[in-house]
Amino acid sequence: MANRIIILPPEIVNKIAAGEVVERPASVVKELVENSLDAKADLIVVEIKDAGRKLIKVIDNGIGMVKEDALICTKSHATSKISSAKDLEKISTLGFRGEALSSIASVSWMHIITRSVEEELGTELEIEAGEIKNVREIGAPKGTTLAVRNLFFNTPARKKFLKSQATELTHIIHLMEKFSLAYPGVNFRLIHQEKELFNFLPQKDLKERIKDVLGKEILENLLELNFKNDSFKISGFISKPNFSRLDRYGEFFFVNKRAVINKTLSHAVARVYQELLPKEHFPVVVIYIEIEPNLIDVNVHPTKREVRFQNERIIHDVLAEAIKETLTKTSLIPEIKEKIFPLPKGGIKEKSFPYPASFFQESELLTPEISLLRKTPFLQVANLYIITSDEEGILIIDQHAASERIIFDALSKKEIPREIQTLLIPEVVNLGIRETEILRENLDTFKELGFRIEEFGKNTFQIKAVPAVLSKSPKELILNILSEIQEERVIKLDREKLLSLIACHSAIREGNQLEEIEISRLINDLKNTKFPWTCPHGRPTMIRLSWEELRKRFKR
Repeated sequence: MANRIIILPPEIVNKIAAGEVVERPASVVKELVENSLDAKADLIVVEIKDAGRKLIKVIDNGIGMVKEDALICTKSHATSKISSAKDLEKISTLGFRGEALSSIASVSWMHIITRSVEEELGTELEIEAGEIKNVREIGAPKGTTLAVRNLFFNTPARKKFLKSQATELTHIIHLMEKFSLAYPGVNFRLIHQEKELFNFLPQKDLKERIKDVLGKEILENLLELNFKNDSFKISGFISKPNFSRLDRYGEFFFVNKRAVINKTLSHAVARVYQELLPKEHFPVVVIYIEIEPNLIDVNVHPTKREVRFQNERIIHDVLAEAIKETLTKTSLIPEIKEKIFPLPKGGIKEKSFPYPASFFQESELLTPEISLLRKTPFLQVANLYIITSDEEGILIIDQHAASERIIFDALSKKEIPREIQTLLIPEVVNLGIRETEILRENLDTFKELGFRIEEFGKNTFQIKAVPAVLSKSPKELILNILSEIQEERVIKLDREKLLSLIACHSAIREGNQLEEIEISRLINDLKNTKFPWTCPHGRPTMIRLSWEELRKRFKR
């Protein structure tokens, strides 16, 4: 009888390991950059093409490798980071599992040039599908350049499951953001399609690196956090309660300089902020924990992105208390800064218009005529629903859904010139790197919808004009939309999706108390839309309770 159990050959074993360690191009970038950091590099350049599918090259000025080490670095379980079982209990480097280079080499064409400070000449290796094809001595600077080409060329099933270029690039950018925040003293550069996306120079002040990565707007709304005891130290920055995002991508945790995902840490943050922020709003936190290596397990996940604490409960409670203490000892009353502009001729035309007339050039401000004549009264209840009636029964209108439909329809019209509000003083918004790329990719669509947004320096934009139908601060609107696009894990949205987001974030919200003229305007404008019965997301804008149904309910 033939044996059913066999020992798999090394090439299949490596491909299986690659499936655990190398999920996508960002996984390769992570492993290579971690090796560069462990090699004491203070300059790391990442070059990618086709979001990493065609090329991932990491250049560093670290300690490099001698020839003997270079020849075995891509072998399975080869590592310089541990030497005994005891070392597993106190991991102090970013990588140690030993499969990374071997796994990457098995599913790509790899090219390595490296020189140790101990040697005059460097070593060049060409590796295909894990097999060394060529080795030679070469003149090279100290450090290592490692290029990975045609990732997953021999595993088409894995390649097929990669997402769009924009999505894969987003993963790489987010990863490099984490490295940059974890190591502010290191110069990080990211280049895609030969275009430099960022060049973060070394910073002694963590605040400057946060400004580089997340933008000036976020930095100005952060509070410094510090806590220390005999076992660990917690430091970093947390956002003020009057500042929040619509996504969780502003949540960064670092344990011994390793970017990690940990439910305990996330829960501690959520527990404090849940009473301070509106539903579906999230804080920005950049938190660093320094702890003895023997008190954590970094071997929980094959990609080393999760960490487990020996005593999760203590870490949770201490972090929550440190956040609460930081928030309570700081004056959090928002400062009111009034902008004084000269009034145009005629003054302010209507109180209910989205912005005071003094905020815009009068020549482009056209106030629509609203008829207040109506056969039946209306009533706003719970600051969300408007109740009125017609010949067929009672109508209950959702003010947010109705407002969404009105704005969506107004922005959708291509056949007539769109009414634009030009700001007398442009609003300036400073963004992080991901948000900058997202806004650049969507600028043409914003322009088509009536926005005038222009670049105004590094990661900075000027908002000069917006569609007249909008009712929110232009800066706040753009930040919320960019935040939501990030939540979608893409960079560019199609016109209809972006239009839907703009309508949602510009609409009248639940909790907004409306005056009579605003309610009248809302109802009249809703009647004039093409599809007044639903919002752009398909939710009903109104429901009807017929007179016949009412009679039945009252047993008439």
